[in-house]
Amino acid sequence: MPDVIEHPSCSSSTSPSGNTLCLACPKLTDAPFDDKQWIFEDKYDGFRMIATIEGGEATHYSRNGKIISHNHIEVAKALEGIKHDAVIDGELD
Repeated sequence: MPDVIEHPSCSSSTSPSGNTLCLACPKLTDAPFDDKQWIFEDKYDGFRMIATIEGGEATHYSRNGKIISHNHIEVAKALEGIKHDAVIDGELD
């Protein structure tokens, strides 16, 4: 997987294969961002996490870069069913 560009104000982690991971960081703007090439979701009461799937193994990272896979074993098992390496930025409840 390619490296994710690290923003200086974001926490980052290193995936098991050595790639740098960084969650998207919110930024205050004057108007909402809108682009037909992007898909948006509402923010609910969960928390941000990034998951890597590498070689069939899923690892979850919190927003501050800590590995939290052991807290979400069912999610990790479901993600390990994905047959490709991937990075998923999402929200857990």
